[in-house]
Amino acid sequence: MKDFRRILISVAIAILLTLFLVFAVDLFYAEPKYETYCNFSTNSFTPAFKEIPANPVNCTNFRYDYNQCYNGQGYVNYVYDSNGCPYNVTCSDCNIRYDSDRKEYAGFAFTIFIILAVIALIAGIYFLIEPVSFGFLLGGLIIILQATIRYFSDFGKVTKVVVLGIELIILIWISYKKFK
Repeated sequence: MKDFRRILISVAIAILLTLFLVFAVDLFYAEPKYETYCNFSTNSFTPAFKEIPANPVNCTNFRYDYNQCYNGQGYVNYVYDSNGCPYNVTCSDCNIRYDSDRKEYAGFAFTIFIILAVIALIAGIYFLIEPVSFGFLLGGLIIILQATIRYFSDFGKVTKVVVLGIELIILIWISYKKFK
């Protein structure tokens, strides 16, 4: 029973440490929100299919170079009047700006999480109380895993290999220091 309590407290410390660090990073460095960049109203956002009004009105056709917008990876936005007829078209690049800022955030947040995880792992090595030590070690590992899974898709192939190699070296070093 004594060993079960030690494991339980270690797991609880690991989970709370992980949650604490995730919410602390979000408090001081919030992730970009799509709605901040692309705040479409229901009247201007282009639905996949526009509902046909009960009493259809002949809409005036107008020309717009859709290919130019799509080739630039933008979104075509129609603005509809009260009859459901489009009267204006714009090309929005909000998704491009959002994606750029999100990738910048991901790289910085990943770095913050890895630094915090390494600090937790080092603290876990030097804590003398075993359940606290194991809790910090497990929490550090969970933070590394969470950061890698969450932000890994934003990295290039070479960066992925380098990041995984560095993480592996850190874990081998931690294991050596803790269990030698």
